[in-house]
Amino acid sequence: MNYNFIKQGANDMKKRIDYSNGYYYGDVDNNGKEHGVGELHFKDGSFMYGEWVHGRRQGKFELYNKEGRMYYKGDYDADHSYHGKGTFIFDNGVKIIGDFNNGKPVFGIMMWPSTGDICSGDFEDWHLVGQCILKRGNGEMWQTDWRNGECHYIARIK
Repeated sequence: MNYNFIKQGANDMKKRIDYSNGYYYGDVDNNGKEHGVGELHFKDGSFMYGEWVHGRRQGKFELYNKEGRMYYKGDYDADHSYHGKGTFIFDNGVKIIGDFNNGKPVFGIMMWPSTGDICSGDFEDWHLVGQCILKRGNGEMWQTDWRNGECHYIARIK
């Protein structure tokens, strides 16, 4: 794995901590709590790699599903999950790159790699909302309005 966006080797004290749903392996503080850089492995095979501060997940993280596919890379806060700048990748390859708050995207770019379409705007409950400019993979540009997770085309711009 390439974790080069996360600072490496916060300290030299590494430890394994077992939990009922998995284990942590990585840097610890003087009290034996997760502190620095480490990995949290879950029994289902999913895991996360990132920064801890005195037992709390806080900082840059990469989250992987049980198949080993990364689905989130970015800022993480123990109280709010995805929180700050990040990239979320759905199983179908669709990406949201932008600002996250309380575990959900609030503003950013949505990209559909299968079509090359890109749209930036506000998000609500994981869906684009309101008006935005959609750039299609074929070069067309549209003014769109997103409601209830659906794109409504208003006018072709280019």
